[in-house]
Amino acid sequence: MNFEGLINVCVLIGGCSVEHEISLISGLQTVLNMDKDKYNVKVVYLSKNNDLICLKKFDSLDCFKENKFLGKKSNCYFRRDNDKTYLIQKGRKWKVDVFFPVVHGKGVEDGSLAGMIELLKVPNVCSGVTSSAVAQDKGLCKRVLKSSGIRMAKFIEVTYDSLDKKIGKIISSFSFPLIIKPALLGSSIGISIATNEIELKEGITNALKYSDKVIVEHKFEDFVEYNMACFSSKGELVTSLVEEVSSKNDYLTFDDKYNDGGLKEVEKDNRCVPAKISDELESEIRNYTKTIYKVLGFSGVVRVDYLYDKVNNKLYFNEVNTIPGSLAFYLYPSYSFKEFIDLLIKDALFRYHKECDMIKSFDTNILSVKVLKMKK
Repeated sequence: MNFEGLINVCVLIGGCSVEHEISLISGLQTVLNMDKDKYNVKVVYLSKNNDLICLKKFDSLDCFKENKFLGKKSNCYFRRDNDKTYLIQKGRKWKVDVFFPVVHGKGVEDGSLAGMIELLKVPNVCSGVTSSAVAQDKGLCKRVLKSSGIRMAKFIEVTYDSLDKKIGKIISSFSFPLIIKPALLGSSIGISIATNEIELKEGITNALKYSDKVIVEHKFEDFVEYNMACFSSKGELVTSLVEEVSSKNDYLTFDDKYNDGGLKEVEKDNRCVPAKISDELESEIRNYTKTIYKVLGFSGVVRVDYLYDKVNNKLYFNEVNTIPGSLAFYLYPSYSFKEFIDLLIKDALFRYHKECDMIKSFDTNILSVKVLKMKK
């Protein structure tokens, strides 16, 4: 793709997700740090009803704090026309060169928006449909990665229909304490700890209010959480520094993650970048991260979260975020946020150019058959 002037980047934020507000924070950080000498930016806000609203400007969160967009209806839409994709607003067409989704959670990050972007045939800064969907489902993701030799804590998946049957299996196969998570959410929403059967049932029932599937897994008594990001740049994987995250709670809570308003500053008391770990452990985290990125077929930047069991001195995969908060830019101190965004956009264009060279149609004479009998 050749561009004579500025590249038109459409940033997507919000959406019908319990992590809606976190998306606004990450989106604002992204927009404010985008190089305006290279990119012409428009922001499309997906309301909690998934109405598409093209924002006139997006330089603060004040309008969202005032609930300005509650009840607003779509004022724009996307359309393909002569092999190009346009954002249409009030009859005016604006060509979209790149989509930059900055969304979090089920309903948007789970491949839903990636599918829309794929249909519109525009470069996507983030991962595609399949990898996004698999990563969003914690149970499916763990099963796929387990088959690839990635170490993880013992877990079981529970649905509403299997609740009674699975409770007995959990009691007989697991030992307390246990950690309960909605399978399709992030940001530590709906998570609880169970130390007995009553808390287990209550925790699963509560988690099922957020997701139709729940993950129950062994909780380590003494552990450290480590994170590492990874992105692709012209086919090469670029891993980040390792981040160590601590909490005074039994697990990293929503408040631990967002008590700074979602802004990732390395000097925060509960975060240490780079983590003070051995070269061997760092190498293990790096190898795992690259393997996970390749196995799940990611694009753009992702962040992989790990748990290190200090009792057995072993590293375990925890989960992966396909669109991490703040895009995990803070784990790459050698780049400014502006440079980091530039790398992600360039890689999206690079990947799209490669995909365009692939065969997308198959010639056949099936419709030329004289008599094509159809069953009713």
